[in-house]
Amino acid sequence: MSFAQEERFKRECRSLGMITVGIILFAIGINWFINPSGLYVGGVTGISQIISRLLYSTWGIKINLGLLIWSINIPLLLISYKFIGKRFTYHTLYTVTLMTISLNVIPEISFSDDILLNIVVGGMIYAVGSGTILKYGGSTGGIDIVSQILSMRTHGSFGQYSFSVNCVIITIAGFLDGWEIALYTILLMFVQMQIVDRIHTPHQSYTVFIVTNKQDEVITTLQNRLGRGITIINAEGAYTHQNRSLLMMVVSSYELYIALRLLSEVDPRAFTNVLQSTQIQGNFDRKIVDKA
Repeated sequence: MSFAQEERFKRECRSLGMITVGIILFAIGINWFINPSGLYVGGVTGISQIISRLLYSTWGIKINLGLLIWSINIPLLLISYKFIGKRFTYHTLYTVTLMTISLNVIPEISFSDDILLNIVVGGMIYAVGSGTILKYGGSTGGIDIVSQILSMRTHGSFGQYSFSVNCVIITIAGFLDGWEIALYTILLMFVQMQIVDRIHTPHQSYTVFIVTNKQDEVITTLQNRLGRGITIINAEGAYTHQNRSLLMMVVSSYELYIALRLLSEVDPRAFTNVLQSTQIQGNFDRKIVDKA
């Protein structure tokens, strides 16, 4: 195994490890706080909750929530493979499968009858789990896939798209269980959206300035891995009066972690300054997931 392959293998293991942690938090939030309160979450999980409760209340049919989520996600995974990429799709398949197991293994426990307390605590745990899964290249499937595609093609945040799509679930929840539950569900989704957007921030972009003595190596490495354009600015050190290369590139927050890691490998002595970019105009392709 080459050095590059070994590094990629380690990175994949770290990603899958963090996705696993996110899945456990996701399932705890659902089974310990959200389901016992009769609340609904967003996406395919929320749709599955509605179908499951409707079948049970109407015909007395009890269907496994985890398996229902997994079944609905199958066609969406095919869409993900085509429009987003194989790495994201494989991670999503891993996530949805392990999530199905976790929802069945972790028992449903009620800690409190206070619905607001369940919204805050359960929403936080659930959202931290979802955000962690997304940050490390996976998703909980369903609406996450649709939101990722929309977020890749526009400048809106992932959480805002998810919230817009979930309005349908809120409306159905109102008709099924009353508008009070629907209003509480809105509050839960709002808490989720705020936390997820702070953990998973691909809609944010950053300008990276790099002062390096290894111009060609740095440019080749960054362009081969990220496919981003880099501007070369001639610079001079004020103290040494030596000519230096000042490189400028714009990346998404997802790519920023990769860029900084590559820089530390190619030129550990490079001086790097990162600034958040509030507005970008022109030819900038937003890449928020690793398609490799």
